[in-house]
Order: sequence, then structure tokens, then C-alpha cells
Amino acid sequence: MTTGVSSISGLRRPSKFRVPELCGDLDLDALGRSGPLAAGLANVRYWLSYEQASLQPLLLQTPSPLMEIGTAVALQFSEDVSGALTEEALEAARQTWLPDLSEAAAEPVGRILDIWTRCLEARKQRPRYNQAGFRSVPATSGISLKDLEAIGHADIRVDLEGDGPRLRAALGTMLAARARDAKGRPLPNIEVEHPMGAEILLRKNGETGDTEMVFWIPGPYRIRVPSRATGDRTVVAG
Repeated sequence: MTTGVSSISGLRRPSKFRVPELCGDLDLDALGRSGPLAAGLANVRYWLSYEQASLQPLLLQTPSPLMEIGTAVALQFSEDVSGALTEEALEAARQTWLPDLSEAAAEPVGRILDIWTRCLEARKQRPRYNQAGFRSVPATSGISLKDLEAIGHADIRVDLEGDGPRLRAALGTMLAARARDAKGRPLPNIEVEHPMGAEILLRKNGETGDTEMVFWIPGPYRIRVPSRATGDRTVVAG
């Protein structure tokens, strides 16, 4: 994860982070100053600078340029009375924006629109997970006293393929995580961290002891044991 300011000139990002696994190195400034997408992004500058409180919170919890593209879709195409992002708005953006872009630009922009579509599809599954005992809670987003006092290592396993520190997961998919100490003893109290405190779904499995989780907002999620200084895993959901 890299931090900084928005790729739109002069706009300071509220979330200040990018996730290359989701959006690559798309530079919104490189899309030009003319055309329907450029016009939409020009409007985004104003709203993110002066009218953030009027935007759907979901949009502000995602990395750049997902946030800017999603906001442009909502402002330009959404017919929802609250200005929320909708599947119909995303499809209208595909039909209007992509034919006007070069192939090099259309591919990453189309990929971002697809991520937003999967996000809305995953959001529809929340009631089903709630009925199954999952709680909707915000991920942690700051450093606590426990973090400063943490020592030792946690061996955290997540039901995903891959051995690296950053794993990939599909939005709306249930994941199970478990943690053990250096002697193989179970560690309780797994936490999930997100830079903007995005809403997640959590449930403790009483039979296996696993912490089960569902991510429906695109972005990076750090799975960790607060009392352990090392061993955390990051899941990039998209």
C-alpha cells in the first residue's frame, strides 16, 4: 500500500492510499482534459474538496483511483434520490466512457467499473450473512496502546491460496482465519484493520475457533493479533 495525494492535480485525497493490485498505476491526469470521463472527474474535484459530507460514505472508504472513478459515476449517472452508486449508473458509465478512451486507458477504467459492480453485488449479500450470525462492524483504523506494547509473533493462517504477505480475495466471499503462537497454541482476538475503517462482517465459529469474515468494500485488510508484534497478513479484496 502506498500513501500520498490524489492523482487528480490539486486534489488532496481524504483516504490517502492506493492499492496497485486493484487499480494498477492508472494516472487520472493522463486521461486528458476532454471527453465525458474527463468532464466527470473535473466535477469530482469540487465535490471531494468541498462537499464530502454529501457523498456516499462507501465511496470515501476506497483507495484511489477507485474513489474518484466511483464518485464520478455517482455524480454523472446515478438517478438514485440520495446520489448513491448503482448498477445502472455503472453500466451507463461503461457505455459512455469506454468507447471514448484509448485501449490503454479503457482497460484499467473498465476494471475499476467491474470492481464497483462486484462491490454492489457483495453488498446485497449482507442480510444473508447477518441472518447467519455475522455482525456488521467497522474495521479498526488506528494504533492502540496494545499495538505499542505488542511483542512476539503470531502465525496467522487464512483460507486463501498464496504464501506472501498480501493475499487476494473476492468481494463477498467468506474467509476463515486462525492464529497460533510460536508453540502452536491458539491465539484469540484476531482483529481486522482497514485504513478508513470500512465496514466488515465478522463471526466467531464456536466449533472451530476460527474468526470468519466477509469483505464487501474494495481495499486492503490487515488481519492481526493486537498482542503480537509480527505475523499479520494483508488481504486485498476486489
